[in-house]
Amino acid sequence: MRPRRLVAGRRVGAVEAEVLECLWRAGRPLSVREVIAELSGKRRAYTTVMTMLTRLVEKDLVRRLPAGRSFLYEPSGTEDELAAGALRDLLDATQDRRAVLARFVDQISDDPELLRQLREIVGREAEP
Repeated sequence: MRPRRLVAGRRVGAVEAEVLECLWRAGRPLSVREVIAELSGKRRAYTTVMTMLTRLVEKDLVRRLPAGRSFLYEPSGTEDELAAGALRDLLDATQDRRAVLARFVDQISDDPELLRQLREIVGREAEP
């Protein structure tokens, strides 16, 4: 597991990050007990994992799906999809998207490979 404290622009604790990684690895919705069984290292209490899942749902990083009298949990998207959504949220929260994007490009100008990739993506999206 990669230590993470920021996922898609949202702060997450170490256990939350571990639970989210577990859900991504599973590739299918899991119950709380299945998440507990899949977590590595120290065994976590049911209430601890339930609390972490609830927090991740509140942060829109995980979806809660009804399953009989309980719930299953799945990520709201891949890491890339969640990160892209966070970028979109940031742009939606500003008055001048163009200015934000221009400043972003200025800030990454010391990374020619990233700029090349950005030009490639924009060029590909502009094609009919």
